[in-house]
Amino acid sequence: MAGLLALGVVLWTGLLLQSFGAVLGSTAVCGAAALAQTLALLTRTGDPNRVALAVYGAAATVQVALVRGLLGRATAHR
Repeated sequence: MAGLLALGVVLWTGLLLQSFGAVLGSTAVCGAAALAQTLALLTRTGDPNRVALAVYGAAATVQVALVRGLLGRATAHR
């Protein structure tokens, strides 16, 4: 269940980043997460549920950093 929640965070945050113009950043993070999970599943590295949670958690952390960098700065009109 935690893996699905983390996946929801990654997808929702990716959409948020895209709406603010950070398409390449969110695409790179989601693509890297998909590649990491695919490689882990193909090589049978660890439990699939734990791998998914780790990959989604790492992707969510990177996306939160992107959101803070994008939305945490002062506005352009100041």
